[in-house]
Amino acid sequence: MSDLKYHILDTLDDVPNYEGELVFDLETTSLNTHNEKTRIVTIGLCWEEGEAWSVMLNKYITPETFEVSKQYWKELKKLEKRFLNNPKVKIMGHNVKYDIRVCHAHKLKSQPVAFDSMLASYCLTCDRLKIDRGKASGGPSGHSLDDVCLHYLNHVKIRTKSILGKKKRGQAAPTMLDADPEISAFYCCEDVDWTLRAINRLKSKLEEEEHASKLFYEIEMPCLAEVIIPMECNGVHINKKVIKGMLSDYGKRKQEVLSHLSDIAGEEIESTLARPQLEHIIYDMLKVPEEFGLEVVRTASGARSTSASTLSSMVEHPFVEGLLTAKSLDKLLSTYLNPLLEKISALTGLLHASFLQHITSTGRLASRDPNLQNIPQRTELGRQIRKAFTSRFPGGQILAADWSQCELRIMAHIAKEDVFIDIFKNGRDAHTAVAALLGEIEESEVSSEQRTKAKTMNFGMLYQMGAKKLAEDTGMTVEEATDFIKRYLGKMKGVARYREDQKQKLKQLGYVETLFGRRRYLSKIHSQENEGPQDIKLKKWVARSQRNSAIREGGNHPIQGTNADICKIAMLKIQREITKQGLKSLIILQVHDEVVLDVPKDELHIMKDIVEEIMQNVVKLVVPLVCDGEYADSWEEAH
Repeated sequence: MSDLKYHILDTLDDVPNYEGELVFDLETTSLNTHNEKTRIVTIGLCWEEGEAWSVMLNKYITPETFEVSKQYWKELKKLEKRFLNNPKVKIMGHNVKYDIRVCHAHKLKSQPVAFDSMLASYCLTCDRLKIDRGKASGGPSGHSLDDVCLHYLNHVKIRTKSILGKKKRGQAAPTMLDADPEISAFYCCEDVDWTLRAINRLKSKLEEEEHASKLFYEIEMPCLAEVIIPMECNGVHINKKVIKGMLSDYGKRKQEVLSHLSDIAGEEIESTLARPQLEHIIYDMLKVPEEFGLEVVRTASGARSTSASTLSSMVEHPFVEGLLTAKSLDKLLSTYLNPLLEKISALTGLLHASFLQHITSTGRLASRDPNLQNIPQRTELGRQIRKAFTSRFPGGQILAADWSQCELRIMAHIAKEDVFIDIFKNGRDAHTAVAALLGEIEESEVSSEQRTKAKTMNFGMLYQMGAKKLAEDTGMTVEEATDFIKRYLGKMKGVARYREDQKQKLKQLGYVETLFGRRRYLSKIHSQENEGPQDIKLKKWVARSQRNSAIREGGNHPIQGTNADICKIAMLKIQREITKQGLKSLIILQVHDEVVLDVPKDELHIMKDIVEEIMQNVVKLVVPLVCDGEYADSWEEAH
């Protein structure tokens, strides 16, 4: 460590001029990038291994109020001019979109980022590098800087919590302003230094792994730089009036239910979280389990359970029925409505959710803070929430565009399934056509029940559905479901062949991949009966379960992963066309097969055609991709 050249400075004036590849990192007071009180405490810069610069801004920030001096802003403007927005500087980092988001909140402009080591690690190993260390920069996905440094460089970094300390009861969580300035500055230098070392190592690994290199340089990194970072910074416009109205409505409903429960119990119930009180009422006062002849279910601590799953067996009792209703209302308020309102930035008036590229095994984007991908699509609640997603532009509208049965079309292409190819080339409904084929009847004779079973089977084959699961989803017996699957695969020769080919490939290579080379390694395919538990029967069950799980995941990955790749490529092409034409339309959301844009009034005449054209021709399959886009005043109405 003695040969390290870590420069701890008070001003960017003392940092040498540099043009080229530069690792950049910020230490801040909060992970909430667009909070009005989030402040940059330290700026880290590095362009040569073993030498780094930390510029400390803590002296320009008032700890109690987070007020900043003029010098704070002057230093940030120097950062913008000399490094961030200098076209001769290539910005690199680890989870660098976080740092760019912070800069955006501070109204600092930057060039598109050139390299992200977290994303490179993900492209190389996907979910094979899972080391659950808690939520570091990359989260518990195995791609945090700590994990990458340990895995590729055999280096244990200084842990963030070791310099911040633990939160004390009754006090706010400590921030970088509370840490020793010299230690936090050294920590920042180490971050950028070892990020550069990791980047150099990852670049070499990418050269060795052609499939990962293409995935990183042609899809993931351009998508991060040109789509994901701008999408997060641009945010989503939420109609607060709609959400507040829903909060009021559901809040009143909850209070009415609690009042009704209080009448039944004969005592005041103020919250569904009052577990000891609810336990006493259910088990001691009302004796509900005894009434239904049920055994008492206890938690790990020995308390009598009041969980929703336990209460569901007593739902016919009016108190339990009301309590479950109150719990569901609590979940609606805490999971969907309150987070949407709380996360709206006071700085921008917009919601800046995160879209994560490194979390899922298939390549699909994940969302958090808040999760905008789990808003129910087919429920009244979900429809009401989506009505709050509106345009920020006067007279503008929301454009929602999605593919029709994209994964089935990908299946037709990869499996070379003649039945699907004929269906999609002739514009027929896949589920009705398959139901007619299996029932040996005309499509006009297919009942809604038959179509539903065929639909379940069509999508079930994408996930290697078995007879037991099909029976659960359709109401068939296991024997009927087994026969249904046999008839299905008997007619769909391509699908049957694909399933077997993927299984054999997985056994031989240990991985499967998408059309674009996104690999998923599934070592579970080689699970042996001499591993795991001591009990022989249990060993056999575990090994068989692991292998079957690998087969299911291996069959699904090429389909779902290719779908994710196609979506990212389409978003990239849409954004590039927007940039090329100098348009103001913004990509604001991506949910499964759907891309959502905020379109100003004067671009409504062209944006829908641009998006549909790109999404329908983003790749060439043996069957056409079909995309439908709709304009409306809200996200919900655009469906």
